[in-house]
Amino acid sequence: MRDYGKPLPELGLAKTWVPPFKLSMPAERVDPVTYEIVRHRLWYAGMTIGETLRKVSGTIVVSEAQDFSTFITLADGAPAFLGPYVLLHAGIASLIIDGTLKVMTQNDKIKPGDMYFLNDPWMGVVHQPDCAVISPFFVGKELIAWCGVVVHQLDMGGVDPGGVSPHAKDAYGEPTIYPAVRIVERGRMRSDIDRLLRRNSRLPDILALDVRSMIAANRAAQNQMTEVVKRYGVSTVQTVMSKMLWDSYMAFAERLDSLARGTFRARDFFEGGGYLPEHADELYEVDLAVTNDGERLHFDFSGTSPQANGFVNCGFGGALGGILGALLPVLAPDIPWNGGILARLEITSQEGTINNPIWPAAVSGGVTEGSISTGTVTAGALGHMIQCSPAASAKLPPPSGSVFMGSTFGGVDVEGKFWGTLIMDPIGMAANASSNADGVDLCGSGAIPFTRFANVESAEHSYPMLYLYRRMGRDAFGYGRHCGGRAIEFAFKIHDVDFAALLLWCHGAEFPNVIGMSGGGPSSAARFGITGDTDIEKLWASAQLPTSDDFDFQALVAKKELFLTPDDVIVFTIPGGGGYGDPLSRDPQLVAEDTISGKLSPKLASDWFGVVVTQEGTVDLEATKRQREQLCLRRLQEAKVVGNKNEIKDASFTNPKSKGAPVLNIGDGLSIKLQPDTETLVWACQKCGFQYGPIEDNPFYHAALRHGHINELGHPMGQMVHLDQPRFIMREFFCPNCALRIALDIARPDIDPVIHAAQLDEGWVMEHFVSKVATLKAPAITTTTDGVR
Repeated sequence: MRDYGKPLPELGLAKTWVPPFKLSMPAERVDPVTYEIVRHRLWYAGMTIGETLRKVSGTIVVSEAQDFSTFITLADGAPAFLGPYVLLHAGIASLIIDGTLKVMTQNDKIKPGDMYFLNDPWMGVVHQPDCAVISPFFVGKELIAWCGVVVHQLDMGGVDPGGVSPHAKDAYGEPTIYPAVRIVERGRMRSDIDRLLRRNSRLPDILALDVRSMIAANRAAQNQMTEVVKRYGVSTVQTVMSKMLWDSYMAFAERLDSLARGTFRARDFFEGGGYLPEHADELYEVDLAVTNDGERLHFDFSGTSPQANGFVNCGFGGALGGILGALLPVLAPDIPWNGGILARLEITSQEGTINNPIWPAAVSGGVTEGSISTGTVTAGALGHMIQCSPAASAKLPPPSGSVFMGSTFGGVDVEGKFWGTLIMDPIGMAANASSNADGVDLCGSGAIPFTRFANVESAEHSYPMLYLYRRMGRDAFGYGRHCGGRAIEFAFKIHDVDFAALLLWCHGAEFPNVIGMSGGGPSSAARFGITGDTDIEKLWASAQLPTSDDFDFQALVAKKELFLTPDDVIVFTIPGGGGYGDPLSRDPQLVAEDTISGKLSPKLASDWFGVVVTQEGTVDLEATKRQREQLCLRRLQEAKVVGNKNEIKDASFTNPKSKGAPVLNIGDGLSIKLQPDTETLVWACQKCGFQYGPIEDNPFYHAALRHGHINELGHPMGQMVHLDQPRFIMREFFCPNCALRIALDIARPDIDPVIHAAQLDEGWVMEHFVSKVATLKAPAITTTTDGVR
């Protein structure tokens, strides 16, 4: 059994990153009216970057999917504005500016009218196809600010089309890296750099247009900023920008103070380091411990896997982007996003890990691998923290999104010209369920507030593809008292060409990466499928419209190279949101409504929710009561326990029920109670009062446990490949007295320990909650075993 969260001895000492800028309260004062006017004018300038980009660029990735980010920073790189587009890109603004400032020399000074092009993952961008153009903003000879934009380019070269290179072993097999080269000099675009970029791309004209749109977007923002400076003066604009950061800095401190103190943990995995045979069976792990001391959040990634020999690593910018993509929409939905929030973050990791690799590691796939996995564990750890914070859990939104089922699609058209695109439909993700509601369907990724993807007609017009359907997926969401939202499902084929190449670069086909909270179930796995020899053209010619039920799709691994013919049909099913609470606690009437609407099949309603729905769509209450009793009884009969060394052994439970008053309810399953005789805090079952142990212990060590196949305990489609020899199991934790499920966990048997997900600061609990219940009497305990809340 490996240690969780321990630095890897074969790597160097862990280092802690803090933002490369300093904040202070502005010395000058600006009247409130002027402050609001200038602040909003700067916000408008930042949005102008995005709107100009969308109007000038001709690619679906920009104009339809909005796979870009915009930012405005102070002269030292402190972000004053982060655009609400792709937060994986926006959060790296300070790294990009800081990296550019460091490579400038005495003989190569930054000058007015210059712009810089970079795609270097060791200078901040997430991977090489995410290209930045940044522009210094001068007033006279004084550097006042920077504005910039990062755009995903359809092809920057490399061994594989599209710039994401699953065949690469290192950075030399990936797109050419440009470490902050001057692309505009004194207001004029450099033709030599333009030629260099075009020469290294399979789509030179599209790349050239996008680069020009990025330059135009920066100029539009600078025009806006120039007008603001002329109207209000340099000193006022600088003071307003500094105050914007300071206000967010103080507001985020208040938010952290309102949240639970302690350390909160999460773990995620992804499989396959690339297309090369030696990478096919590799597994990678991201470990995270987030500590909230009331003033700062400390992220510790110790224990994360060493960097891969394939393309799945992400540079440190990808890690920072993953953190901010999960953090900003959840902890700061009502706080302006800028460097004030970043200034309260610290990140500890070891160089040489999959989200902090050493040159020349391959990193072109890191945006959907190391970076998104970093975001997944961030969302999980922050979810535990929010769940332990009663006031916050009622108003802060749950994390949304899941893995991005990345794919590059391209080939040669009838004229012999190369075409290619990034399929953006997988952005159609869904929200996790919360403590008071089901997750939102098809809301997109939380890390992309302005989520969009192309219309079916736009994609079919631009590329030789035809959609058979695009709809919300059935059954693929997480099950719970509140269910996760439904995500998108779509199928397509090629036409008018003899073949096309489809490169799949994703993870999570072997296990779900979206895990529910408080006993809620995970979503399905990422599901890719293919079927061939369909004769679909003949069916259409005879006026027949096939459906998904007419095809027998073969499940695909998450990283695969395919060559499609016109008779092939490809299907993508995006994982939905994770569930919240025990599925056996869901209102039976809601389950019936889910089956009537087609959201859930009747068999799954019975097997996973314990609800028997009649053919007329009504609930058979007596049969439901019996079914839920049987499911609870099965849990108790199969119960095991986690030993002191994380060894699974037969259960023997002697713990008494807690007689204390509830101090803090955490989610649906756990409660912290104050024992009246000893005045100590203990973990207890929120439903029946069973005592799990003292607050300093991991309650999962004292819970009942079942472990088995993911598809049997987690989700019926939680594992789509390697079904004959699964490398992962699902662990299910529940109360040994009333069988209430309190948590689920994905793990490798005999390798991964049970983690202490919420290690609360006992002093914080005593200070904030014990005084409120000091006069309460111990509540009466009513024990039930029917599993119906």
